[in-house]
Amino acid sequence: MISRIELDSAGLTALRHEVGESLCGELAAEIAEKCGEGYGHRVASLTWLTLATVYTATEQAALDNSENNTLVNNL
Repeated sequence: MISRIELDSAGLTALRHEVGESLCGELAAEIAEKCGEGYGHRVASLTWLTLATVYTATEQAALDNSENNTLVNNL
């Protein structure tokens, strides 16, 4: 007996984006929170991967990051 399984590629892509956005978003939010006030995060889903970015949202945060390397220290 031979069975054939057909995968719904659009469904798998949607699931991958949903899980990736959720997981990456949570991690980026944690890092931004540890960095303190003036740091933000965003999540972007591309075709094959999900990117999460933590960034400086204010001039004070940018100055703090340049002096103390805050983003790297809170990874």
